[in-house]
Amino acid sequence: MIRPLIVAVAHGLDLLTFAMALTAFGVGGESNGLMRFAYLHAGPAGIVALKSAGATALAFISQLRALALVPAALAGIVGAATNLLAMALA
Repeated sequence: MIRPLIVAVAHGLDLLTFAMALTAFGVGGESNGLMRFAYLHAGPAGIVALKSAGATALAFISQLRALALVPAALAGIVGAATNLLAMALA
């Protein structure tokens, strides 16, 4: 049961850094159209719902297939790194 936890932590960091970037740049700084749409129509709860659903699906997949752990966790890590890089460059 450690694989879903790793995925959850990686995507939790992505959500945390997204929230930090959102306060720094506003929703206009978001390059992902789906996330921008969700925020404009459902607010922060929409973002949390989308990111949680994606992380949950990836966590289940990583539990079923061990090889899925790396790409599932990397998706969250890359998202968090991109958010941090954007804030550092601003």
